[in-house]
Amino acid sequence: MVKLYFVCMGNYYRSRLAEELALHYAKQAGLEVSADSGGLSRIPNPNHPGTISNATIAYLQNKKISPINAGRFPKNCIQEEVYNADIVICTWSAGIKDSHNIKWMIDTKMINTLKIITDMSFPSRKKNYAIALDELFGTENIRMARVHAKFVLLKNENWNIVINTSMNLNANKTVENFQIIDDIVLYDFMNKYCNVHFENQLPGFVVPYAEIQKSYKTFVNSQMESNKDWWKF
Repeated sequence: MVKLYFVCMGNYYRSRLAEELALHYAKQAGLEVSADSGGLSRIPNPNHPGTISNATIAYLQNKKISPINAGRFPKNCIQEEVYNADIVICTWSAGIKDSHNIKWMIDTKMINTLKIITDMSFPSRKKNYAIALDELFGTENIRMARVHAKFVLLKNENWNIVINTSMNLNANKTVENFQIIDDIVLYDFMNKYCNVHFENQLPGFVVPYAEIQKSYKTFVNSQMESNKDWWKF
């Protein structure tokens, strides 16, 4: 039997919909599948009345799908699967509410360690947000980079996960893509990029451009056998 586990923040909208769709279409295809879901944020949430969102129910009804687990209330993720994780977040921008959610995950031991990399333009674009991130997570856990990539690295006893996405660390009501891969080789490569910045650069948001450029060149040069190989990178 295939076991599926879906995760979102509140276990009220997205993960519940994914759970119901998986169960419905697996049964339709004659597949043996079990599906469950959980949330990463504070549960119960006073803004989430009832057991499941009306929007989720309406979507399922529109598809003529009868929900199986709509009667249960939202719940947090299975602790042993996702807790005590070492997290790296690389983002072009970050929102205050979303950053506070991350801080809550640290306080509740979901996250063991956290490193954040932002684009070097972030403190000039979002000065107050940069100050808030510094206060929430500590200067020592923040680096800047020449980066437009958005990704998350998650590592614990069970996983070596890379999440490549178009989404920043903020709420944005638009279509985004997520590619979630549990692969130690890819994880190590991405983590190497992050470590170069943390090991070769001053911490925080007040860093000279030359320092950021040095980290960038250190990583790029480490991936090339010679300067003539720049085009391979």
